[in-house]
Amino acid sequence: MTLLAHACYEVLVESDQANHIADFIEWLRLEHGPDLLKTDGCFEYRLFRLNDCQVRVEYLFQSQDHLDHYLTVDAPRLRGKGAAFFADRSMRITRNQSSLLLSVR
Repeated sequence: MTLLAHACYEVLVESDQANHIADFIEWLRLEHGPDLLKTDGCFEYRLFRLNDCQVRVEYLFQSQDHLDHYLTVDAPRLRGKGAAFFADRSMRITRNQSSLLLSVR
């Protein structure tokens, strides 16, 4: 058992069209995910398929300070890239933050 103080940034992506979610998954895998791992403090991301039209991504940061820096400095640029790529697709995005306190393996 490990006590942690990592910050988690969660993004829920929904669409009425499964092919838009498939496009998001591919974009995350090839572009956005690697871009995020290059930012200061992001060390892991996890993708969960909730159903054909809904996925959740959890991005883990070393600390809340690292996440705050990402949201202030890097997120506007990376969100702009995503908005341009998905401009012609109907998608709903919800963002949340939490703290990862405990991890048991």
